[in-house]
Amino acid sequence: FASKIATDEDLAQIHKIDLEAFGENYGIYADFEDYKQDLEEQGVTTYAIKSADGKVVGYYQLEPVEDGELYIYSMGVREDLRATRASVAILDRIRTEIIDTAVEQEIKTVALDVYAENKPLVKLYKKFGFEIVDTVMVPKEEGMRCDHHMEIDVKKYLAEQAPETTKKQPE
Repeated sequence: FASKIATDEDLAQIHKIDLEAFGENYGIYADFEDYKQDLEEQGVTTYAIKSADGKVVGYYQLEPVEDGELYIYSMGVREDLRATRASVAILDRIRTEIIDTAVEQEIKTVALDVYAENKPLVKLYKKFGFEIVDTVMVPKEEGMRCDHHMEIDVKKYLAEQAPETTKKQPE
């Protein structure tokens, strides 16, 4: 898989992935131009993960760094790849790139928010090193929703990964 900043063509494919995964419940605009404008206004940078044939298979979006925190605005994998080995590889690639970005920019924390009732996704994020640090009520059109604010402490994460790297090296 290759990763790069998304072009408008990539972003159109990402918009479809976003709508399939999250729908308008997460404030994702159905209209592509509105979606694109919203990302631009918020300063979100979108990265496309592409297969060897050049098709977008996943993506991640990062907000501008604020108070030493790199916030993941969104990330996802194409619907037909979810719950496959390919999706695990794509998500692992995303995690690695985000952690590398945090290290390069000397960022202390990587964060995201997730719907608390989405247990499989919460479990996946925990597996990838995120911890729940807060639970907040979020107003929605249909009422309130409970979200977990999850974070990775970058230094702690890297320290925990170091022993695994040492074990894998030949003696």
